[in-house]
Amino acid sequence: MYAFLCNLTDLTYKMQGLTVIYVPREGSDLTEEDSLDKELVKRLESVVAYWTTQIRITLSDQDQATPNELLCLKDEYEFWIYRHDNLTGLNHQLQNPTVNRIAEFLLISHSTYARQFLSLKDEIEDGVIEAKSNIEYLRILIDPSAELDKCTTPSSIEEHLMLIIHLFRTIWLNSPFYNSHERIENLFKALNNQIIIICRNYIDLGELFAGKTRSSIEKLEECVNVCENYKSLYDKIALAHNILTNIPWDLNRDNIFQHIDIFISRCHDLIEICQAMIDIAR
Repeated sequence: MYAFLCNLTDLTYKMQGLTVIYVPREGSDLTEEDSLDKELVKRLESVVAYWTTQIRITLSDQDQATPNELLCLKDEYEFWIYRHDNLTGLNHQLQNPTVNRIAEFLLISHSTYARQFLSLKDEIEDGVIEAKSNIEYLRILIDPSAELDKCTTPSSIEEHLMLIIHLFRTIWLNSPFYNSHERIENLFKALNNQIIIICRNYIDLGELFAGKTRSSIEKLEECVNVCENYKSLYDKIALAHNILTNIPWDLNRDNIFQHIDIFISRCHDLIEICQAMIDIAR
């Protein structure tokens, strides 16, 4: 029965993006004598084992990316807000007197499940601290990212890029948790996605295939130019960073610009198609 109720509670709230544990009423009035009841111990162990699994899954849930989404800087910020709220809520649940009573009861019963469970409580508190810190640092990207989202042409993108890249540097140099290569590279990838989305919306494939090839070529070349200029700006800032600081700029450039390079390649493909349409029409 407890296994069913744990599953039901977990699935019900998981659909809302929350981690909620099922706390059996049976655990509210335990005594030391109850530790001799092997069936009771076994039932409560099954509950605590499920809690432990839920907590481990929640703690490991640090990757918000999904294959079909182009995640942007705002998405990364909102993910950490969600993670902070979820971990804070879970931490609050674990302060429930009944939860603590069950854990203490199983410790008295020499259950290994209780030790595993209690060891994860500290990790949750650490996760809350990490999420709160990441929110504070990522918050500085929200306004510049919003301004970038207002761009409707590739030419209007470039004026925002230097500030955003320098803010990435600020996070990299100062954040106690967000200063890993992987996370900073992911910020660049999120910025890349915003640039690609703006360029994608600027290119009208309907016009292209309707025969407006010359104007389409101009738009495609604009998109290519802004992407190439972005890469050049990145290189200049990386060089200045290496000259002025003791922390090497050793991010994986190929990994960062993988999607940008693919987008540039697709633009060149479309330019060739447009040129072929012009040649055929002569």
